[in-house]
Amino acid sequence: MLFRSQPAIVRATATEHLPPAQPEARIALSEALNDSDALVRAYAVFALAELPPAERAPLLVPCLRDPIRLVRINAAQALAALPPGTLAGADQTAFDRAYREYLDAQATMADMPATQLNLAGVHAQRGDDPAAREAYARALRMDPDFGAGRTAYASYLATRGDHAGAEATLRAGLERIPGDAELRYSLALLLAESGQLPAAIRELQDAARRAPDNPRIAYNLGLALMQAGRLRDAEAPLAKATSLDMQEGAYAYALALLLFQQQQPEAALPHAERALALNPDDRAAQQLLLAVRRGRP
Repeated sequence: MLFRSQPAIVRATATEHLPPAQPEARIALSEALNDSDALVRAYAVFALAELPPAERAPLLVPCLRDPIRLVRINAAQALAALPPGTLAGADQTAFDRAYREYLDAQATMADMPATQLNLAGVHAQRGDDPAAREAYARALRMDPDFGAGRTAYASYLATRGDHAGAEATLRAGLERIPGDAELRYSLALLLAESGQLPAAIRELQDAARRAPDNPRIAYNLGLALMQAGRLRDAEAPLAKATSLDMQEGAYAYALALLLFQQQQPEAALPHAERALALNPDDRAAQQLLLAVRRGRP
């Protein structure tokens, strides 16, 4: 529960960082939707938007009628992902009104690439492909070096099955900024998804050189090398990912699995134990630790 004696900005900031997937946090966020301060309510809506659409809808539909515009437009943005026909009657009317307010608010900042990126995401959620593509393209016309927008557009194209368009979008960005590790990382993931594993590994290696402190890049490089059967080469990047982020269970699990596959159960054991400690309900982590303790693949 949030401390109501604290200033509103403190309560709002605390609300923003609560993980809605956890039951206690969800209860606190649900209570925050009724806070006396609109900023706290708006941040609670923002946090609850991380839930799957079917779970967020019952909590956020009442917020479409909040007396404060910021709360209403946050709710409209969060509910834009609902499948058509989910809302009906007065709820649909309230959504349509709040959604129009959201679009009007964005129109006041339409000359900002980030605004176009927000609009693209909402159009994509609502299934309006032409509007989404135009908003993404507009964002990149405004700022061709807008890396987050370029990555988001490429991801959207990939989900629509346009892998060639996604690759072209990322490569165009890299022609402008060859040293952008995040763009190169995104390209590598796209290539891997397209079955171009050797090319993906080359891009991951380049990204890892440019961003040596990024554990996600090191982790995915290790996984790609494992997938390619290059187990010895995979050990260094996986060990690095684990050392950079000791709280990520997936990194510890991957390193433990790699070491175990190389007949090194003693070396694998501490990583397998940490993987399970970080994710106690993970069946794969449970099974790996049992196998490691038995000392056989």
